[in-house]
Parts: sequence; structure tokens; C-alpha cells
Amino acid sequence: MEKDPSREQVDRHNLLKTTFEQKKTELARESWHDKTASLNLEKDTGKLWQLTNMLNGDNQQRAKTTLLTDGVCVAGKAAADVFAKAYETVSRVGIPQDRVREVRQETRALREQCTDETIPCMSDGLTMQELEAASKRLKKKKAPGADGITNEMLIHLGYKAKRTLLMVFNLSWHSGKFPSRWKEAHIRPILKKGKDKGKPESYRPVSLLSCIGKLLERIVNKRLLWHLESNSILTDTQSGYRQHHSTEDQLAYFTQNIEDAFQEKKKVLAVFFDLSKAFDTVWKEGLLLKLMRAGVGGKMYRWLSGYLFQRTARVKLDGKLSRQVKIREGVPQGGVISPTLFIVYINDLVTALPRGVQNTLHADDLAVWCSESSTATATYRLQEAIQNVSDWASKWALGINRSKTVATLFSLSKSKEKVTLDLGGQPVHQEETPTFLGATLDSRLTWKPHIEGIERRSYRKLSLMKKLAGTSWGANGKILRQVYTGAIRPIADKARQGPERRTQDHPWCHEDHSSQRNGENR
Repeated sequence: MEKDPSREQVDRHNLLKTTFEQKKTELARESWHDKTASLNLEKDTGKLWQLTNMLNGDNQQRAKTTLLTDGVCVAGKAAADVFAKAYETVSRVGIPQDRVREVRQETRALREQCTDETIPCMSDGLTMQELEAASKRLKKKKAPGADGITNEMLIHLGYKAKRTLLMVFNLSWHSGKFPSRWKEAHIRPILKKGKDKGKPESYRPVSLLSCIGKLLERIVNKRLLWHLESNSILTDTQSGYRQHHSTEDQLAYFTQNIEDAFQEKKKVLAVFFDLSKAFDTVWKEGLLLKLMRAGVGGKMYRWLSGYLFQRTARVKLDGKLSRQVKIREGVPQGGVISPTLFIVYINDLVTALPRGVQNTLHADDLAVWCSESSTATATYRLQEAIQNVSDWASKWALGINRSKTVATLFSLSKSKEKVTLDLGGQPVHQEETPTFLGATLDSRLTWKPHIEGIERRSYRKLSLMKKLAGTSWGANGKILRQVYTGAIRPIADKARQGPERRTQDHPWCHEDHSSQRNGENR
């Protein structure tokens, strides 16, 4: 056209260009239609979430992890070793020797008095019924542990193979030994949003354990939960990892207390505690003592003891494995039974609180509060509660994150009151809009900050629906609904619980429906 810029050539060029653009748009629509049509899968939803994450900008490919340590950049196995050393250090909890001797002495005394060998859930052998029930709870597409065995392999085991597996499980149960191969965790560091990529503490460790070991854990966990619940051992204020309990219960209880106080023209002073690395720093000997206090003994106690100790881990980073390190304290991250063990460990915390102070617990999320007409009286009561919680945490080797522990004064008064509370020699920060169990509250309990937060987070996710939808093309209604229920509704509905199920015969033989916060592969 440049050589012959006649009117005919220009018209021909414009026609071809228009035809090209139309064809390009048509092919793009056909490609998008084919891609969204391929998402109509009954079971495999991996392609759907891969596509939605790509559209939402949540799965951008990142370069290999590089850490800055002592002024030197390291990657590969060297970086994996840095992570491993950091996780090993976290598991080293300093316990005073006099406290160790005290706990061991009480443990020996309780062991001599223990006569629970006849309690069925702690003495009877594991059954095929329990194995079948636990197998039904296995989820597909979960990463395997160090042994490489997946849940899919366990789900498709034949009857003879299951009998052999049950025999192995019973050997572990009766001997009180947990195979060392099942104790090794493969840890994958995941970068936290907005954190410095060069620092190990900027990454969240995801622990992958043996799927076989976790299957055995499911069976024992069911028995342990049945014992704890049937004997009313767990405090009523604890809702974490328990059947038919949810964050909604605690949130409703807490906010109703505030509304009741407002009706009586009172104020509510609350403190929201943040425990530092609570699951990773549980003192194992202290946990075993508390299990014994809770009536756990016999084969179950011996098995739990064998399960907890001599655990190891390796960090897997960019295809490289670190050296093996020892995990000295803490409940195993990613373990099925770990959440139950933790709520046993923290169960007696509420008994340390003074009278007149109420509380809620959801795993390690602790809130304490009191309703008073006078702010000075409420401050006095809460200061005593803070000191008691601090003393309990020191006694049981748990740390309190002072920077994230906040106080809030809920009041209908328009004037702002300053509240002075002390935690370990440092003032507790007063927060006007605290976050409690996923809900953003405000001092007048209007719920405005919470609603605005939901709106902001939902708007970005809703853009996925626009990208996927179309009148004559795009994903069908079933896929759009799946995207909505999986990516958008949970923003406003975080505490949904499954339907209640009745138990029959031996209750520990049936499927449990408690949510596992740190998950199978957390």
C-alpha cells in the first residue's frame, strides 16, 4: 500500500484489517468458550481454580526463592537449610529445670494411680469399621509426605490390603510406637502476602506428613474426642476443633454480651490475646501431664507419647531437600490429632481467670471481657485477668505476642476514653476496630467496618464472574455457581458448619465432623 497508496488499495487494506480483527475476536471467543466448557467437571475442579486464580492474579509464577543471611544471598539447598534451622530453633522451648522436675514428679504419681486399662476407647484394638470410617474422610489431591504414598492409593485399597494395613495399625497401637518414617515432615515455605522475600520469617511453613500416619491419627483422634466430650472435660467456652461448634457461636455470644451491656447502660472492656506460635511451642511433657489429668491412660497414653517424641523435618524448596532437623517441642503441624491435643493443652487456661471476667476460646484465639458501669472498675478487673493469663502462659511455656494483643472499650458514649492496661511491662494497644474471629468490630458495634471490608474483598472476586460469564458463551450456570460458593460467599460466611450426625454403637467408630484449623496439609 505504501508503494501504491491509491484509494482502492486503502479501501482493500481497511477491509482486510477489519476482517482480521473480526476473525481474531471470533477465535478468541471460541477459545474462551472451549476453555470454560472444559470446566464442566463433576469431581476434578483443579482446572477451574487454576483459571480463576490466574484471572484474579493470585497464582503468578515466582522466581526461585533467595534468602539474605549474614549479608550473603543463598538459594536452593543452602536456602532450604536456612529454613530448616529456623524451624528447629522455634521448636526449642526453654523450660526451667525446677518446672520440668515438678511436672515429671506429678506425671509419675498419676501413672501409679492410673487404672483405665479397661476403658474401651483406650484399650480395645482398632477395628475394620474404624478404618473404613476414617478412609471415607480422606480427601483426594493432597500432597503426600516423605513416603510418597497418596490418599488416592489408600482409598483404592482392596479388602486384603486393608486387613494388612489394619494389622500394622494395631501393632502400632498395642506397642505404643509410631514409625519414624511417619514422623518425618516435609515442610514447604509459602511467602506471606506483602512480606520481604529475603527473610525466613516472611514465609508460612506448610507441613506434609505421611498419609498413612494421618489415617491412623484419624482413628485415634476419634476415640480421644469421644472421651473428652462424653466426660465433659473440655471447657464450654472452647469452640475450636469440636463437633457442632463454630466461630459463629463465639461471635454471637460475645456480641450479645455487648448488646446486653449497652441496654443496661454499661461499657464492655475486652482484651484480645495473640499467642505466639502456640501450636509450634507446646511443651510435650506438659501436654502428656494434662492428658493424664484428663483421664487419658493405658494404650492411648503410650501411643500418644510415642507419637509426639523424636519427630524430624526436612524443608523442600525449589526441588531441593534440606538436612534433617529435630522438632523438639510443639504438636506436629499438619497432624490430624494435633488440634485436639492443643485444646487439651490450653483447656485449663480459663480456670486462671478471675471472677467477673468472661471469655471465649477458639483454639488459641482468646478474648476476655467484663461489663461495668465504670471504666476504672473494668480496667482493674481486666488488668488482673491479663496478669493471670500471662502467669499461666509463663508456667506452660507459651508466649504472648504483645504487639498483636489489643484492648477495646465498647461504649455508646461519643467521647473517646483512654484505657491503660499493662502486659509484661508494656502498655496494651487500644484498638478501635479489632478483628475477632474474622469479624471486624467497632467500639459502638455498628458493624460498618465489617460490612465495608466484605464489600472491598468481594468486589475483586466478583470480577471473576464477569470474566467467566456470557449470554451465548462462557461458563455455564453450574460453573458460575461453583465459583461463587467457593470464592465469594466464604468472604461473608466463614464459619459454616456441616450438618449434625448422630452417633451409634461405639461413638468413636464413626466419622467426626469437627473442622481442622491447621488442616491435613496446612
